[in-house]
Amino acid sequence: MRNCQIKLMSCRWRIKCVAYPDRSLNTAHLIHNISTFKVGETKVRSRQEPLLSELLKLGPREEYQQVLEHIDGLQFFSEPNYEFIYGTLRKAMKKNDLKEFPYDWEKESS
Repeated sequence: MRNCQIKLMSCRWRIKCVAYPDRSLNTAHLIHNISTFKVGETKVRSRQEPLLSELLKLGPREEYQQVLEHIDGLQFFSEPNYEFIYGTLRKAMKKNDLKEFPYDWEKESS
C-alpha cells in the first residue's frame, strides 16, 4: 500500500470510528488490550466481505450503511457532513430504543 493511500485512509478512519464500536454498542462488551496495529488492520479488513457483513449484522444495518457510504464518498479534503452522521445515528438509536446515557463505563446513580 502506498503512503498516499495510507494517508487518505487515515483521514477517513477518524470519521469511520463512529461505526467501529459496533461490538461495544451492540453487545455492551468493551474491547480491551488490542494493539493499535490490530485496530488498524481490522479497519482495513472491515471494508471488505466477510468482515463488513459481520460489522453490520449486530447493529442498525441500514443506518450504519448510510454513514459508511457517506464516508466512502468523501474526498481527501472533504468536510464530513457531521449533521447527517449525527442525525442518522440518533435515528438508529430511537428506532432501536437505545439510550445514550449513562455510558457503560459510568456508574448509575442509585
